[in-house]
Amino acid sequence: MGVRLVKLAYLYALDIPLKPNEFRLLGWMSMTALDDDTTPRYFDSREASALAIGRRVVDDGYGDEADQRERAAAFEAVRVALAGLVAIGAVDRISMGRNGRRSEYAIRLDAIASRSTSEFAKRAPNPGRTWFQTQVEPGPKPRTDLAPNPDATCPSGIPRNNEEQEPGTTSSHSAISLAPVDNSAVEIHG
Repeated sequence: MGVRLVKLAYLYALDIPLKPNEFRLLGWMSMTALDDDTTPRYFDSREASALAIGRRVVDDGYGDEADQRERAAAFEAVRVALAGLVAIGAVDRISMGRNGRRSEYAIRLDAIASRSTSEFAKRAPNPGRTWFQTQVEPGPKPRTDLAPNPDATCPSGIPRNNEEQEPGTTSSHSAISLAPVDNSAVEIHG
């Protein structure tokens, strides 16, 4: 299926700011579409799209009123994510879903075309910079989670200056040492 498309979706998301549900849905759409199509198409059900963004829904007509409200909320979240993907240019709607027919989307993943959309202009805070370069710089407050001197304890309460251990032994607060171990003496019983 869409292994190549999933890789392209991840690369696309590096350059284009996608919301979390949009990214999840785009990954799902890319995974289920065929790589070999000239224009990869997605046409899975709304229930599958809801599952892609982390919403498990009951079948229509089953469950209580709360289940039906959750179903409606899940489909609304899918609608919002799809509208965002269409607006940013990641996918194009080929056909609308109707009774008994699923919506169909063409997966584009053209970062250059997406950068020229008005939605990209809204999401990219500083023109001329990519969206991930606008992260907030760390403040002037120094780190307080590290011990100020070598004799103090770490945040977990473990003394910082541990005694040296013999290779292959463990301590109460560490895993096996990284020293070489001779595995030739191990017997396998079968």
